[in-house]
Amino acid sequence: MTDLLTRLDVRGSTRTPSEAPAPPWLVGGAAGLAAALAGLLACCGVAVAAWVAGHDGSMSSALRAGADGWLLGHGHILHVGSTTVSVIPLGLTAGAGVLSYRAGRWAARTSRAATPVDVGVVVLAYTVLYASAGVIVALAASTAAVSVSPGRGLLVTIVLAGGAAGTGAARSGPVGALLEQRLPAQVRPVLRGALGGALLLVALGALSLAASLVVHAETMQEIVHSLHPGVVGGLVLVLVCVLVLPNVLLLCVAVLLGPGISLGTATSVTLTSVSVGPLPAVPWLSAVPSSGPQPVALMALAAAPVIAGLAAGALTVPCLPPSGYDRAALWGGAAGAAGGLLVAFALALSGGSVGPDRMAQIGPQLLACAAVAVATLGVGGVLGGLGSRLLLGRRG
Repeated sequence: MTDLLTRLDVRGSTRTPSEAPAPPWLVGGAAGLAAALAGLLACCGVAVAAWVAGHDGSMSSALRAGADGWLLGHGHILHVGSTTVSVIPLGLTAGAGVLSYRAGRWAARTSRAATPVDVGVVVLAYTVLYASAGVIVALAASTAAVSVSPGRGLLVTIVLAGGAAGTGAARSGPVGALLEQRLPAQVRPVLRGALGGALLLVALGALSLAASLVVHAETMQEIVHSLHPGVVGGLVLVLVCVLVLPNVLLLCVAVLLGPGISLGTATSVTLTSVSVGPLPAVPWLSAVPSSGPQPVALMALAAAPVIAGLAAGALTVPCLPPSGYDRAALWGGAAGAAGGLLVAFALALSGGSVGPDRMAQIGPQLLACAAVAVATLGVGGVLGGLGSRLLLGRRG
């Protein structure tokens, strides 16, 4: 009987030294290093594949190009001679975020982090080691020809790694549930509605991009054929296009919002008019319409932000406790405005410099787009909240 109780106690609360988990700081730091190394190796692998397809340069230059791409995805700014490259390929950033989320989740489970303090130690160790790896790569990749400015990159890396790993670590155990219970009842529905409205607006931007690509399919074929990528080079080209696809979608969102975008110093695109200057041979740029006034029918696309706001309000109100029309309008508008802020934050990350002279600045008219996004999604959220409350009242 004593032996049985001893075995039960060992399986329950008491652990032998061999069964004790590793310290949270050790697991978190190891996960941070492993995640940084995995992302870096993936980027270098793509660069080496492109080098094999093109047979230009050397293996070391290909590896350095892969490291530069990884650094760009983490917000670092590259200086190539007198040219500055500051655009962030958001597809690569999103991939690094997913990797950090899963690594943080694994680290919390492996170290059995069951308290907020343990989770905090895991996330802190993960972030410190991940960001340190980024600094080391930036220093190693800097040469006389290409230098790296680590200031913005370090900030982006800390926010990205810490936020994604922290979310994954918190959701791996009881800490996440505890934090959710302490949130006010209105916060989760509003956040859900805001995210839904922002994603719907991006989806509408994707539809407009797809329609423009279909219309200008011949131009895209000419651009691709002019590059002569070959089989391996074609795969690399597709992968690069995928990595910058979130940037392209956000530029389409800026056009739907109204103020539009600038593609360098000589090209601007809005719903009403387009001015096109010389553009590089990038397949996505085949979607840019011809210069001149645009069809009046395209003005219907200006309703996209209001539709996204309607969705934000409609997603929010049914998840809240029963209330009057004033509360429904308030929380619906809050969800829409929060969705507009999410869109504005994403737009702030979508542009940057990609080359010298005419390509020194690509991106949306940020301040105007942010104001329009918050205002239109907020108004749509009010209408969506009222409409949802009206439907709920009729069902009641």
